Amino acid sequence: LNRLKKKEKVAFLELAHHVARSDGDFSEEQKTIIAKYCMEMQMEDIEYDETTFDIYNTLDKIQNHRSRKIVLL
Repeated sequence: LNRLKKKEKVAFLELAHHVARSDGDFSEEQKTIIAKYCMEMQMEDIEYDETTFDIYNTLDKIQNHRSRKIVLL
């Protein structure tokens, strides 16, 4: 994850938050996992807003083929 560019890191966190909240429950375990992602990427967590989340816009931020593999894994 630390190999991603800044905008790709933000996109990754947007996706992580979206998946974590997809069942309507954002548990402490999920918060801990996202905090670990942030530590690995050496950045602060993002402000996630479910009402404005657009998966297509988020995925467009990850254009490098290598970065797409990193995010997918």
